[in-house]
Amino acid sequence: MDLLRRKYRKKNLQSLSQSRTLRKGGFTIAEIMMVVFFTIILTSITLFNYRDFDDTVELQNQALEVALSIREAQIFALSSRQSGLSGYEFRDAYGVYFDTTISDNSLMFFVDNAGTDDHYWFDAGNFNCLDTECERVDTLRSGYKITDICVPEDTCGLDRVSISYDRPNPDSLIRRNNDPDPDQVSAKIEITSPKGAIRYVHITKSGQIYVK
Repeated sequence: MDLLRRKYRKKNLQSLSQSRTLRKGGFTIAEIMMVVFFTIILTSITLFNYRDFDDTVELQNQALEVALSIREAQIFALSSRQSGLSGYEFRDAYGVYFDTTISDNSLMFFVDNAGTDDHYWFDAGNFNCLDTECERVDTLRSGYKITDICVPEDTCGLDRVSISYDRPNPDSLIRRNNDPDPDQVSAKIEITSPKGAIRYVHITKSGQIYVK
């Protein structure tokens, strides 16, 4: 009986010793390669999704910048901001002008110096701000484009639109392609990212401006 016990104890000690030896040996090369492989796969997926997320966020930011420029024109007009143009202080209309035939990534922030004509349109035909009505040019980040103009929202394919405001009304005065009628009900500006994602800046006659 004692002999059997000694044999059983010896066998258990040998198994325990072998188990400890295996644990001390660490990971095999195959196991390490498998861990590295899965780490690379997960990192690649994360980076790919991050680029798409970053593109979407930046596109939203660019569209909001355009909407804010339009809102700024509305606020300047309603607050009777002095433009500095001779003879038209405290009464000028303010607006934003888009012309994709000149620039597909810029917009003109202008003061309408029409006098008694009240045509609510940017007079000059360039974006260099050498003209009296130009206050500044706002440019989108590189790679982001103004790819379509719709006035009203369901009529697209236009290349020019002027959106202006005149005190005391907050209503949007929307004119397309030099059309003499400023009584358009809405406008939509399409902005596209380098990866082809799209956001729209919506402008309504009632003065609402939003991104969707």
